[in-house]
Amino acid sequence: MESEKSPRLMCSFRLLIAFICGISFFLLFNLRFGFSMALVCMNGSGKPVDRDGNGTTTSTVLLKGEFDWDRSTQSHLLGTFFYGYILTQVVGGWVSDRFGGKITMVASMLGLGITSVLIPMAARVDPKIVMGIRFLQGCFQGAILPTAYSLIPGWGSPAERTFLMAVVMSGLVLSNVLTPAIAGSLCLSGVDGGWPMIFYIPGILCIVWTAVFFFLGSNSPEENKFISQEEQTYLQKYSCKSQNQQGQSSHPQVPWLKLFSSIPFLTLAVTHFCSAFGFYLMSLSLPFFINEIFDLGPIQNGILSGLTFVGPVIIGPVIGLLSAKIIKSNWLTVTHMRKLFTCSAQSSFAVLLICSNQVDNKLLKMSIFALINTLHQVSITGGFYISHMDLVGPFAGVAFGITNTAATCAGFLIPLFLSYFVPNGTSSEWKTVFYIVAGAQAFGATIYGLLGSAELQSWVIEAVKPKPSQDQKPTTA
Repeated sequence: MESEKSPRLMCSFRLLIAFICGISFFLLFNLRFGFSMALVCMNGSGKPVDRDGNGTTTSTVLLKGEFDWDRSTQSHLLGTFFYGYILTQVVGGWVSDRFGGKITMVASMLGLGITSVLIPMAARVDPKIVMGIRFLQGCFQGAILPTAYSLIPGWGSPAERTFLMAVVMSGLVLSNVLTPAIAGSLCLSGVDGGWPMIFYIPGILCIVWTAVFFFLGSNSPEENKFISQEEQTYLQKYSCKSQNQQGQSSHPQVPWLKLFSSIPFLTLAVTHFCSAFGFYLMSLSLPFFINEIFDLGPIQNGILSGLTFVGPVIIGPVIGLLSAKIIKSNWLTVTHMRKLFTCSAQSSFAVLLICSNQVDNKLLKMSIFALINTLHQVSITGGFYISHMDLVGPFAGVAFGITNTAATCAGFLIPLFLSYFVPNGTSSEWKTVFYIVAGAQAFGATIYGLLGSAELQSWVIEAVKPKPSQDQKPTTA
């Protein structure tokens, strides 16, 4: 429990840093998921497209693509991103933990922006060049998430960190809501064929973001020249420099063996994988499910898919504020709070997914999906997703990189999983998928409830103690 009065969080510089990082999350996920919509525009469609999204035949046009890429080429264009994404998770977290997150964020966002602007030109030369660019974009994006988890803890007290990360994560879920509509509108804009705008605009915004963060951002409050003295003094004791003054190493070596043999950490990795399995099903497969079961047009499909993510945008900051209140008021221990949010949200996710199999009403079914996405955000904002900071402290970046690498494997598995269980796209096949995913959510909730923890591990405390210098000479009398 924090006894001293903290500087106001609203309109503070630490909240500004979280907001800027949230914008980066919006842009990087806009580029990730917007690429799927761009492929539709680039390759065209033989079906009429509702330009206004109102379902009337008077406003439909035939979407003609600039390219004629086969399904194999399109699959490789989508897949090469994840090959790069899975490679840099741990490296990005390690670099950020050891040398600071600013340089990693700046370099990654700048690279992401430049490569995005180059995609239209590359596509008009050879799709293989686009595959190479998408691989690089995966590498850049893979480093950003663990970097944020390494950077944010130094910008808030333990009670504030959940809310600050909720602000950052709001950029991700807001991107899920808006990207289908934004990409669809840009596709039909007609400027340079429409689809290049899906890359030009976010790419340029990434470059602008880089300049802003390079100017305003820093690795810690101590290094920042714009933060107020009051806020800087308050945050100083949570930073690496303050820890170093208290006899802790500012750049401790990662105790890899201890990390990979830690039951709470391995539990966190398993829970992260189970949660991601459900998330990727909803975010990547929901449009296909809507198309095959509800038979809607592409724009209505995109809007309906995006609407299911409105709840997470609202609930994220609310859970963040509630978590801060729980910690400050000492209502629950941090471990009990993380377990409460994780287990209740993921078990409810499982129950609702099973219930959706018994519902035929389309509106009710989509309402259940929207509630499921909201529950997923509860487990992320107040539950296990934030507990890397609690569990391993200065190794939060590399720890998140490891668990998110495991979670990314779910992204690889979902397409294979669906191709096996949903070969014909029938309602009965989708029901089987939902039962299996519900089981994964229930398993994740159970194992985290039994073995999960949010207590700083003893081996972490031991690892941050400074080692005696080998060059130190014994004193003589």
